[in-house]
Amino acid sequence: MASITIRNLDDGVKKRLRARAAEHGRSMEEEARELLREVGYYPEFCALTW
Repeated sequence: MASITIRNLDDGVKKRLRARAAEHGRSMEEEARELLREVGYYPEFCALTW
């Protein structure tokens, strides 16, 4: 498995990711993985709305 590090992430984005993860009962890391999977599987939905 590959790993990535995301630097300089906007605080607002982090807060929204944390909230979204909590809504789905996941960690922030798992939520980020799920979002990246969705973008990879469904590139036409790249304009994610939170």
